[in-house]
Amino acid sequence: LFHDCFANGCDASILIDPLSNQSAEKEAGPNISVRGFEVIDDIKKELEAKCPKTVSCADIVALGTRDAVRISGGPAYEVPTGRRDSLVSNREEADNNLPGPDIPIPKLTSEFLSRGFTPEEMVVLLAGGHSIGKVRCIFIEPDATPMDPGYQASISKLCDGPNRDTGFVNMDEHNPNV
Repeated sequence: LFHDCFANGCDASILIDPLSNQSAEKEAGPNISVRGFEVIDDIKKELEAKCPKTVSCADIVALGTRDAVRISGGPAYEVPTGRRDSLVSNREEADNNLPGPDIPIPKLTSEFLSRGFTPEEMVVLLAGGHSIGKVRCIFIEPDATPMDPGYQASISKLCDGPNRDTGFVNMDEHNPNV
């Protein structure tokens, strides 16, 4: 949800595939590790078969995020519906508007405040959203903080050598499918 909303609003533009003459948000650097597009496609197909032109992809993304938070032990919360889907997707919007992993905290806070988020909401979005699923190997610095030796060995096995640029590691080794 964050990757969709931060670029150009919560409009499902991250789901749009690139065209032969135009790149799309899903190709942007910060979105390279975003996955699950096919799940949204499957849900949309089922909904269209039962109630055509009723539920937007933007609402599916928002509701799916809410459900994923709840299933993984987070709080339940209401999600207003009625979002409209974008008809365009722009890689540059995502590249220019999604904060990178090395942005200084004051700048990051300013970016979130400018979009109406509190510092607390920023922490929830970044820490919560980046503690489940998978992470690209290039973002892992095994020597940065003390780590369980067994987990560090499995990370090294998955990320060393040619896998450094393309490999992925589960954020939670005990619940890899969360």
